[in-house]
Amino acid sequence: MQIQWFPGHMAKTRRLITENLSLVDLVIELADARLPLSSRNPWFDNTFKNKSRLLVLNKADMADPKVTALWIKYYQQQGIKAIETDSRNTKIFDVINRAVRSSLSGLIEQREQKGIKGKSLRVMVVGV
Repeated sequence: MQIQWFPGHMAKTRRLITENLSLVDLVIELADARLPLSSRNPWFDNTFKNKSRLLVLNKADMADPKVTALWIKYYQQQGIKAIETDSRNTKIFDVINRAVRSSLSGLIEQREQKGIKGKSLRVMVVGV
């Protein structure tokens, strides 16, 4: 007898992520800066490997700044743009918006060269 531990809502979410991934320009993954490895879903790395990504390490105000900097460097070496944030900071959306635009600067520039200006950027936000 096998025990089915994988809840149906998790399977449905995975299916929806996979089905809609081709519709987005960037995937933003939220993780906890205090435990940036174990607060991430390992399934994301394989699923999003061909997609522009932004890892947002939230609660950075509660983490060791030196360790957070090392984690950001580690993820950037893996090809994942990473930033630290504190969701209590009222400027968080400005920080994320700048990071999104920086991550997608090539796409934005391509669109502008083709005469497409002001087209919305499509972003999927995921996290554990």
